[in-house]
Amino acid sequence: RAEEHVDMEAQAQAPRKRCLEVDMYGQQRSIGDMPTAVHSDTRTLVTAFARAASGRGRPITLPPERVDAVDAALRSAGVFNGVADLREAVAGWRRQTRLRADAQGINEYYDSSRSDAYTQRLEGPQTALALRCFELTGLDPLKTPLVLDLGCGSGLSMTPLCRLGARVLGLDLSLEMLRVARRSGAQVVQADMARPLPFRSGLFDGLISVSAAQFLCEEAAGMCPSSRAACCMRESRRVLGRESDRTNGGPLEGACAPGPCGAEQQAKFARDAGAIGDALRGEGDGIAGAAGGGGGGGVAAVFQYHPEAEHSAAAASLLRSAARAAGFAAAVVLDPTHHTSACRWYLYAGLPEPGCPTLCSPTVVDSGAGGDGAAAATVNGAGAGAAEVCLAQTCGPPLLQAAGEQTPYRCTGFGPACSKGVDACCVSSLAQWAGRHGLPVPRLPAAHVAFVENQHAKMAHQLLRKWRRLRACTDGGGTGDDATVPHGPSHDNGHLPQLSCEERASAEGLWRHFGAAVPMEEIKVRASLDAAMHALHGEPGTPD
Repeated sequence: RAEEHVDMEAQAQAPRKRCLEVDMYGQQRSIGDMPTAVHSDTRTLVTAFARAASGRGRPITLPPERVDAVDAALRSAGVFNGVADLREAVAGWRRQTRLRADAQGINEYYDSSRSDAYTQRLEGPQTALALRCFELTGLDPLKTPLVLDLGCGSGLSMTPLCRLGARVLGLDLSLEMLRVARRSGAQVVQADMARPLPFRSGLFDGLISVSAAQFLCEEAAGMCPSSRAACCMRESRRVLGRESDRTNGGPLEGACAPGPCGAEQQAKFARDAGAIGDALRGEGDGIAGAAGGGGGGGVAAVFQYHPEAEHSAAAASLLRSAARAAGFAAAVVLDPTHHTSACRWYLYAGLPEPGCPTLCSPTVVDSGAGGDGAAAATVNGAGAGAAEVCLAQTCGPPLLQAAGEQTPYRCTGFGPACSKGVDACCVSSLAQWAGRHGLPVPRLPAAHVAFVENQHAKMAHQLLRKWRRLRACTDGGGTGDDATVPHGPSHDNGHLPQLSCEERASAEGLWRHFGAAVPMEEIKVRASLDAAMHALHGEPGTPD
């Protein structure tokens, strides 16, 4: 009896174990028999690894001691060799369940139930992303522009644009998704956005794409990513029409573009696509239906996409290069669309209205940033050193090549992009750049402009505080203008803030203007905020 009592006490003291299963990517995944005390932390780590693999959502961290406990439990269970092995497994599960970007893969993935679930679950986020894309094109909804939605899916991105007054034609490769879209009354066509499009040239006033352009970065149907992206951008430029093109009887007179998709596919798509496009624009109404941009003229295509976390820089480079090669003025934009700390990725591809003044002339133009009291910008010399571009090897619009400012000023207002090595801007920097070069200027809601400005003020405040700490640790602890801040991490001062090269440059500019780590409320004052954003954008010279 004594031995039985000891055994019962030992069993009572031993941690309770139970098989842990998690629902990941539509399947139940067994993690192994683990103590129930670590089940919650294990689920948290699985979610963190899934977010890291997709590059979406706010990063999740656990204290080291709790991670160590999960690691020991995983090793004891025997299914995974610790936390690192679990991280690799989560990434592998995601790769296995990702749809292939060809027609067969997309139609196998988006069956009837998954299409309906997608529509019900993502209506809110897709609406916000679609509206931001439309705002970035600079189109005026009161002029009822005709917009092409590439990768429209079940029509979630079309509905909010139609409510604004735009006429929208959707294109997608998934039959089930298009069936859902048609049930809502959307006008849609089945086609591949990485192939020649079944529309005549110059038909559309603007183009958007929500959560689809990332598939251009994958090999599919025998085409490499660069070929897929290049074809999409060339076709996007072809089907966009500027006001002057229509007035002069230009691209609208063309028929469906001939291309590598072949005559049979062209014949299949031309009838339906052409009829829908003509009906949306109005028979013989091509000129009157043209819609101007929000400033600067021209037309724009905006692609919102979700890059893989580890390939965000490569995806941005691929898409931007393809757009430039097609003749667009292109920029990668990071924007906190949902007013959280998470930013969404956009590719802005614009075409200026022909006849805009040469950018080499010393003219002064309105920045068109849409804010109150936005300062005028001198065009000549703007952007010197803003980007390392070999003009002889680029294919962007000649005006931008001549000015040496192919991209907007890189913004350090959203820190994570700098650490990923991505040359990206914010919507404020984009608006100023577009206004300087005769491109469509984004039409952003005042509430979003205020949120973006507030984010810049926060980042400026953080950089000033970090810079003050670095200056305080220089030789002698000096804080005067002659104090030297050490470059790079120091083995003796590992606790000091670590800044990237771009953050250092912004911090130096902020310190030159403010001279101290001032309260954030002081930075939010209009004149101070303009100076802070000037420094965060890395613009040359001193703000007015």
